Amino acid sequence: MAEGPTRQFRQTYGQVRSLGELLSGSMDDAAKDASSAKKAKRALQVRSMYKTVIEQVLASDPRGARVLLEHTNAVYIIHEERRGQDRKVLIVYVDEGVFAAELNGRREVIKMKFGLMGEELAEFRILVSRGEYKRNHPFACDGQQAKGALCTGESGLEAPRRALSPEQEERLIKIAEGISDKRLREAFLRAEIESNTHV
Repeated sequence: MAEGPTRQFRQTYGQVRSLGELLSGSMDDAAKDASSAKKAKRALQVRSMYKTVIEQVLASDPRGARVLLEHTNAVYIIHEERRGQDRKVLIVYVDEGVFAAELNGRREVIKMKFGLMGEELAEFRILVSRGEYKRNHPFACDGQQAKGALCTGESGLEAPRRALSPEQEERLIKIAEGISDKRLREAFLRAEIESNTHV
């Protein structure tokens, strides 16, 4: 009689696990969650440090700093073992070679700034993203959500915009009138409006 409910439970819910197995599974899940949270926290910390460093290195050119950050796809600090030594390596992915060249020109200053933040880097690798990774722009909307701007679009982010002045609109329309092909004219206007309305 006692086997009836147990057999029915097993048929309905599968093999019954012991309390030890249940606890062990829960502890494993908790350990995985803690590890994931720790990694996420570290990723945010590295991203924040990178943003601070770029803003410091390009303090005389805030617009240049913003553009460089907007074209950064990912930032990591990894640990590598080489010749028995644990080394920290900063890896930065950007979406175009021109931004890789910009970072490369400031490589040593960036490493030094990270060192001042307690991150002694053995190496700084700058890589150009490929494929879908080029569309990842984690810094494109930093600080804008607080101002109420939308963060959507191709990269998942949209920079804040300002309206064109009447003079700008008039100038663009006059230029566009000289383009006879309707599709080209519309494409030109879209591109010009896009490039002239970013803050």
